[in-house]
Amino acid sequence: MNKAEFLQTLDRRLKTLGESDRKRRVNYFAEIIEDRMEEGISEEAAVADLESLDDIVEGILNEQEEAESLAALSPKTRRFPLWLTVLLLILGSPVWLPLLLTVISVATTLYLCLWILVACVYLTAVSLLLCGGAGFFAVFSAATVYGAPAAVFMAGASLVCLGGGILLFFPAARFAKGVLKLTKECVLKLSNLFTAKGVKR
Repeated sequence: MNKAEFLQTLDRRLKTLGESDRKRRVNYFAEIIEDRMEEGISEEAAVADLESLDDIVEGILNEQEEAESLAALSPKTRRFPLWLTVLLLILGSPVWLPLLLTVISVATTLYLCLWILVACVYLTAVSLLLCGGAGFFAVFSAATVYGAPAAVFMAGASLVCLGGGILLFFPAARFAKGVLKLTKECVLKLSNLFTAKGVKR
């Protein structure tokens, strides 16, 4: 089964869900398949690596039923009135607000550090390539001023720089791809979390 057939079948079998929820589920599996294809797996193999369609549909429908059951029960089982919850949040804000801001700051800093590291690897690769190119232009000057040994040394150093720059591009691209994938997964999980919390009460 290819990607289009899998997604069409999944969409058809989830017709009992609301349109937005159904599209969100289908898009989630579409992105999983695309991520696996980007790793070099064929379209059919990426689909085959997933759970069976029956298990996926059953899991989604069970999850939806549980969410609806919890949403139906939540007004009855609420322990505190809304005004008391808001009051506790306000009174506790000197404690939880700094902690929340600290967590957000640390997460943002770590995320920026990952991209800075990617940029440093790319800049190092570019610098090596530029040095290698400039070294080749200096070979003739070195041969004229210092003789053949200096020219050979300069040519060898230039080749090493060029080779190092080219080799660095591969891990840099892989690392950047990994950071993008991590970002996508975090956004999807946050989206699923807030969507689950936003189920009709």
